[in-house]
Amino acid sequence: GDDMPCMVITSATATPEYCAPCDIFKLCAGRGDFTVDSDRDAVNDTLTKMLRAKVEQYAKEDITLSRMMQVFSPLFVPRHAYYGAEGPGGLDQLKSFLRWRSDAEEAAWEAETGWNLLTLACTMDDGPAIDELLSQDAATVERLFAAK
Repeated sequence: GDDMPCMVITSATATPEYCAPCDIFKLCAGRGDFTVDSDRDAVNDTLTKMLRAKVEQYAKEDITLSRMMQVFSPLFVPRHAYYGAEGPGGLDQLKSFLRWRSDAEEAAWEAETGWNLLTLACTMDDGPAIDELLSQDAATVERLFAAK
């Protein structure tokens, strides 16, 4: 079936890669079936607190891991429960949400990771931020698309 594990072998000498697909995308607790509908809000509140605590801890050690936890948070709670509740979206909200730092620090981070505001905005499905980023001058937009 679709969820069968597989092994990817790229050559006779390379280490094979084992891939075990799972249902994580189908298991968002905050979107589950609840006998009492208000329990959904309680579950989302609890998961959001847990995500925020994890992001805070990672931010002290590894900004990339912290940001990945943030942008992939919709795997755990609906987007509006974690990100959308802070405002309508847009570049300023995204930068604040991700603790965007100085231009020099972020340029170094982008070069190291290949992630930039556009890829992060797309991951967050933040249409207003994407629109703002793509409405910038041509050189900036080209730089955003050239990310590795």
